[in-house]
Amino acid sequence: TRCASSSCSRLPEQAVPGAAGYRYAPMAAAAAIVGTRRGGARGASLRRDWPGRSTFRGGRGSMDIEQSMAFRDPDERKTSWSLVIGTCACTIFMVAGASTLFAAFVNKREAVVQEYDDEVHLWSDVARPALNTSRFTVAVLLPATPGGQGPTRIEAELRPTVTEGWMFHDSENGIGVEAYQPLKLTAQLQLPCYYRDCALVQAGIDGTSLPMGSWNMTQVMPVRAEAPHATFQFTAVTGDGKRTTFDTPEMPLVFNKALSVRTPQPRMQCRGTNHGFYEPPGTCHHAKRLVDMCVAVALGDGGWSLHHADESNDSSAPWQREVLGSTRTGSFGCDPKAHFEPAFYRTDTCWGPTPNRELCKRFGAAHSLDITVRAWHDPYIKASTLTEGKFDFGPSQLTQEVVGGLLLGIGVIAAVVPASFCFSKKRKGGDNEERESLSPKARTVGRI
Repeated sequence: TRCASSSCSRLPEQAVPGAAGYRYAPMAAAAAIVGTRRGGARGASLRRDWPGRSTFRGGRGSMDIEQSMAFRDPDERKTSWSLVIGTCACTIFMVAGASTLFAAFVNKREAVVQEYDDEVHLWSDVARPALNTSRFTVAVLLPATPGGQGPTRIEAELRPTVTEGWMFHDSENGIGVEAYQPLKLTAQLQLPCYYRDCALVQAGIDGTSLPMGSWNMTQVMPVRAEAPHATFQFTAVTGDGKRTTFDTPEMPLVFNKALSVRTPQPRMQCRGTNHGFYEPPGTCHHAKRLVDMCVAVALGDGGWSLHHADESNDSSAPWQREVLGSTRTGSFGCDPKAHFEPAFYRTDTCWGPTPNRELCKRFGAAHSLDITVRAWHDPYIKASTLTEGKFDFGPSQLTQEVVGGLLLGIGVIAAVVPASFCFSKKRKGGDNEERESLSPKARTVGRI
């Protein structure tokens, strides 16, 4: 009678149960629900009993329960970050401490400072008195200028100067470093203008409006090899009357330096930032002029002479020596960082269509050349050579030992976090192995 409706008649024959089938249907549904709950409870019990050991085996896609929960548990994430930070800090401090202790083992400060102090004693006893009682003059025969001025001879006497333009930046505040009284001989020469059109350069400095096209390629200076050169002649007379004369090689006075400009606005960068003359498609021309010269002299049996530095221990790369060789004028300078190059050139910001008027007014647009003479045994040269121009003899062995020990101690303290984490994981793994060896009832009793 229950299948009298039209819906029962449309069902497949095997889907229409008899009276007994309808009687057992609720029992089957209840059994399915109970089985599902038992399965969920068993899975939860499995997760509680064996953390980190149980897995959901789904064929190739099995996943560890702890791994799946670690990304959702804030405490687990905090532990992971602490482990990473502690491990990194421990490694960094340990490596830094070991490196510092090794540097203390090979520390050379004491030997370097002793070598410098010996040079100071030689300077104070021999070199400085000899330089102080000597008389130096410099003379130069300048070539003709583009403006029509003929060759000119300029001569000047070098005056003693007891001030120094440098100072130590020693890590130990100069402990153990001998003090000395400086002395150098200086002079300043005023050179004539060697630009193509000196009136045009001066008009740009004064801010005078210039016709369009006044600055063109005809104003660019010749390259270094073709620029006007001059030879400087030094005459030295010692305190006991020994007279010597020595010349420098020919040095360019003013020359063109062309640089490649590869920016979105090359013309603006050349004229604005570099104060040069722009030549399309990407060349910026500058005027380099000689502004400083420092020569080192040594006293021999015959008197004073130029001292040429020994470059056999030059650690520069071959390409660096090749580049320097094309622009070098000698090896009798005062600065080891410049490979004892005596001449120093600076870009003239007063030249070009957009000169830097503020700098030109402050330092002047005239071509001034500062000449300095130093004795080779000057402690300045020795300190610059020993410290590679840093004027810092470095920390002492005791300082490096103390710093290295502190860094190692901090590294040991930082190692507490990863060590404790590893210990806890090992202990937790041992407990899990013991629990796995027990029967299910023993595990239940142990939890209770």
